[in-house]
Amino acid sequence: MVLSAAPHGLCEGSWPTLYDAVHAEFHADPYLPPTGHPILVAPRYAIDASLSLHARRELQYVLQVRREEATAKVMLYCWSNLVALRTQHPEGLFTDVPATEWIARLPTVNGQVRSFIRAAHRILSDFYSGVTHDVEREFDGDHWRVTILDPHNPIHSGRNINFTGISQPWLKATAKTWARWRITTKAFGTVMGDIHSLTTFSTFLEQQNVQHWSEVDRDRLDQYVRWLAATGHAGRADRCLVVLRLLLDTARVRGWASGLPPDAMIFREDVARFYVRKSDRPSRWLPPSQIAQLRSPSNLALLANAEVRRFLQIIMASGLRSGDCRTLPIGCLREDSTGAPMLVYRNNKMKREAARPIDTDTAGLLRAQHAHALDQNPQTRWLWTSNHHKKKYPYSKSYFDRHFKCWLRLINIVDDQGQPIDVTWHQFRHTLGTEMVNEGVDLYIIQRLLDHDSADMTQHYARVHDTTLRREFDAYQERVRINGDVVTAGSDEQMSQAEWVKERLGRKKLALPNGFCGRPLQQSCPHPNACLTCPDFLTTVEFLPLHQRQLKETEALITSSTEAGRDRVAESNREVRRNLVTIISSLESLRDSARRQQ
Repeated sequence: MVLSAAPHGLCEGSWPTLYDAVHAEFHADPYLPPTGHPILVAPRYAIDASLSLHARRELQYVLQVRREEATAKVMLYCWSNLVALRTQHPEGLFTDVPATEWIARLPTVNGQVRSFIRAAHRILSDFYSGVTHDVEREFDGDHWRVTILDPHNPIHSGRNINFTGISQPWLKATAKTWARWRITTKAFGTVMGDIHSLTTFSTFLEQQNVQHWSEVDRDRLDQYVRWLAATGHAGRADRCLVVLRLLLDTARVRGWASGLPPDAMIFREDVARFYVRKSDRPSRWLPPSQIAQLRSPSNLALLANAEVRRFLQIIMASGLRSGDCRTLPIGCLREDSTGAPMLVYRNNKMKREAARPIDTDTAGLLRAQHAHALDQNPQTRWLWTSNHHKKKYPYSKSYFDRHFKCWLRLINIVDDQGQPIDVTWHQFRHTLGTEMVNEGVDLYIIQRLLDHDSADMTQHYARVHDTTLRREFDAYQERVRINGDVVTAGSDEQMSQAEWVKERLGRKKLALPNGFCGRPLQQSCPHPNACLTCPDFLTTVEFLPLHQRQLKETEALITSSTEAGRDRVAESNREVRRNLVTIISSLESLRDSARRQQ
């Protein structure tokens, strides 16, 4: 039987349940045992008629299982490469040839094609051996499918932990044992990165012709550190060394590396050569000019896909990781004891449930998406999912990325110099954290809202905030005292930095509605609640409207006090009025001067 082409296919999410008319022949095939599952016909995914019935059934079965797994779309170019390989070698079973040999015969080096060939080989191997998806069997292989190890977590669909890059059997065995222990507490993405780092170590050992753990001593590890610096791996050397240190320490304690020398240790100094603290790394937050473009209602209206538009607005407002937002379940919107909206979600990175308050606008977006999801598919578990009844997982990350990137090109977002920039989902999280610090929100509260595991990342936002304030301070460096004198920072860099520290302490000491205190934190204040008569009071142009309003209120107070015979009150407020007039005059001069320069 030859499958004919049709106008619809998997790429459009269509899977018509048409049964193969020769299903009986499939069961009668001596190579293929009965499974009890019908073989579906896939439109557009044609199979060469020259192939034997058995070879055609193999290909059909691969296509069916991939669809039922629902972990990734079967791309036509991947399918055509599989059919071409089977056509070149039509005899025998597909599993008679190892997957690595099939991949070596491919005319392309495309990673998706290679992954699909491996998946096809795995599907047929499982079929012939009669093995179902077994976790223990998965641990025995070199490709750990995360969908088997954690079938209830949709964020990992299509991922696997790959040990094929580790060529030493003794290192691979230890790495597998360590990874199996590590995935109980760490995210799969973290363990995938760990094994990738150990692949780099394996490459070094292969070049050194190391044959056993007993040869991995401190001298060998010193060579590894130098090798990382000399071979272009310096950019990720800190990760490679940290991972290796974790492996060695754990393996030594638990006895997973027989013969490991006692001096085989990675020291902190080794990592420090390459490590860049998070607080010293470039900021990933979006400046106000850029985030304003992204939040613009006119720009958001250009994002035609309403689901992706709601997804974007929720991430911008809540700071969720894209994977956590993508896997929001039906019923994630709750209310606290006061009736305020709360978002309940799973922190996939930390493998725990979390909840955070949200505003009413975000709650409205979640309700709209909830209604849309149930309208499309009443049986769905997820807020963002296709309307096909067999869909097990939410939309993939690539679904949102595709629409998001197209929208960014459409609105042509630029930086302050007018140059186009690229934006990632995670930058919205950094931006929200930085904005909250700028608004004076306590770092502990920010840590709880963003569900950080430690305060280290939250402190990064504080560094960005202080840098931003310092940049603003350097931009104008003009503050006005109550007598109208303009105060500028000293020319000496060291003194200027010390002055900045004193000013930051002053802002922490007393937050005033129209300026800040310039008196050192250690000194007492003889002017309580009378800052407009205090020589340490400093203010800037941004407070000009407040001063103008306060002048009107002060003049009205002087008039009413005089009429009531409260001469002492009137006299004290006349001093405030004199200072306000002087301050306003100086600030208006600074404002006009800045406008002329622009």
